[in-house]
Amino acid sequence: MEVHMKKRCISAYVENQIGVLAKISGLFAGKNYN
Repeated sequence: MEVHMKKRCISAYVENQIGVLAKISGLFAGKNYN
């Protein structure tokens, strides 16, 4: 059985503040995305 996965590219424009990248990666980690 062969599994086909679509690749997606998501970009975000954010202000340069402490913890912004951690918050964004936490959103994806909560949904089990890499």
